[in-house]
Amino acid sequence: MAQLPVVGASFNTWGSELNTYLLEEHQFGGDHYPRVQLRGVAYGGSVTNGDAVFFDSSTNTLQKAIADGSYRQEVIGMMRDIDNTAIVIFGITDTTSPVIAGTQYYLSDTTAGKIVPYAPSNAVKIGIGVPSDIGTALLVNIR
Repeated sequence: MAQLPVVGASFNTWGSELNTYLLEEHQFGGDHYPRVQLRGVAYGGSVTNGDAVFFDSSTNTLQKAIADGSYRQEVIGMMRDIDNTAIVIFGITDTTSPVIAGTQYYLSDTTAGKIVPYAPSNAVKIGIGVPSDIGTALLVNIR
């Protein structure tokens, strides 16, 4: 996840760190991407960027969610940055798989962590594909 350069710690990297931050955190024209994130929560070993996740209280970790009618479909967000454990709870995020602008996406009932453009029998709405300056992104609004 991009962050602002740190005074005294970003020697010779100030410019590239600032550019990375501006590119990842701002839309073309300078506006911030609107999103609410949760950071610093442990996750299970198979979770990757772009996965829909739930909090497993038995292990105190984030795990891949799946629409199976159990507690495992209680999605709290989409993993945005595995290195910094940043989960988008609400707002715009890029995805690891292509999405179509205007299409509603749901939690998959066959592949843990993934989203699908149709409502499975245990439907959990994850978000809607939206156009963005990075191509197509997902407006996360879990219901």
